Amino acid sequence: MKKLLLATTALLLLSGAANASFVFVGEVDTTGLGFGDVHRLLEVQLPTNGTGSTGLVGVEVGQVAPTPNTITPAIATGDAHSGADKASTPTLSALGWTSGSKVGLGVDISQTGRLSDGLNLNSFGVNIYNSTGTTILATFTADPFLITALQGHNGPGNGTDVFNFALDAAQQQTWNNFAFNSGDVVGSFVNWGCSGAVSLTCQPANDGPDSLLAFVQPTAAIPESSTWAMMLIGFLSLGAFGMRGRGSRPFRFIST
Repeated sequence: MKKLLLATTALLLLSGAANASFVFVGEVDTTGLGFGDVHRLLEVQLPTNGTGSTGLVGVEVGQVAPTPNTITPAIATGDAHSGADKASTPTLSALGWTSGSKVGLGVDISQTGRLSDGLNLNSFGVNIYNSTGTTILATFTADPFLITALQGHNGPGNGTDVFNFALDAAQQQTWNNFAFNSGDVVGSFVNWGCSGAVSLTCQPANDGPDSLLAFVQPTAAIPESSTWAMMLIGFLSLGAFGMRGRGSRPFRFIST
């Protein structure tokens, strides 16, 4: 039991679930949400030589922001791709994010190799801009989270499953206190990957594209911090049953 508790504590520290604004709440098949459009906010992918805008092999970063006053086209920087269906800056109304409990971010990765199918999510999140896209009103960020090789390798295998992140209870209230307008605009940013030898805790970006998506949460229930240990143990245990190749799969979505 002592070893189990120590292992659980290590997982919690690695995932950053205790203090993050966005917390991992499991995998979700976006085709079954039934809550309207799923929007691709940002797509990143390293060049074929594996070195992106940071100059580090295996690390991809990117940001998408609205063009001031016109909002579109979205401005993509770093390793983020520009263009339709790759970068978008939707309004809160378009996303259906009418309260903090409805905010959903999905991470869809496409990595290669049985031992390197995961990805280090160093940080990612959203900037909320005013309706003219000229001022950032608030920022909500996830703490570091490791998608393990096993987690990345397993999955429904249909290209529509994503790692689902929701605002924790405290940040849901913070969101609600901002009283955003429906016309306020969502920008996004990511820093993903790892520079170094592949290991259990270093999962570099080696394929892609990798995407950050936005949708309405299928449920408003966010797990209390006391339940994270059992969730993580259960999630990793389920992953041990059968290894189904995830591979490089396109994401099916309804664009903005």
